Amino acid sequence: MNCGDVKELFSPYLDGQVSGVEMHALSRHMKECPRCTREYAALQRTQQLLAGLGPKKAPADLALKLRVAISQQVAQARRARYEGLQVRMENALNAFMVPATAGLVSAVLIFTTFRPALSMGRPTSGRAVISFSKISVKG
Repeated sequence: MNCGDVKELFSPYLDGQVSGVEMHALSRHMKECPRCTREYAALQRTQQLLAGLGPKKAPADLALKLRVAISQQVAQARRARYEGLQVRMENALNAFMVPATAGLVSAVLIFTTFRPALSMGRPTSGRAVISFSKISVKG
């Protein structure tokens, strides 16, 4: 292992995130290289000093600052000019379309009459004729 490889493993080594093979290679290199040993010791001291500080308390006005920041972001978000009107129109149209569709379907079923195909006054197999108020569809 060279010094560059060893320096990349310092932090994972301190966190216990290296394999056993890497751990032995790192310790062998540090026995031979005093410069890497000094850098590792400095990194280890820094970690111990940070751990000694303990958790930092959140400021008392953090919740207020967060609410203000969120409010500012919402205010900055630009909406399309007629977006609110478009949503209202869609809602009104949807509210109108359900009863209109039901009315249309029921009107078609009230005015639709079925007359079977006749041959000499008797029903016969063949073509079906459906009439919609003076409109004939043959098929």
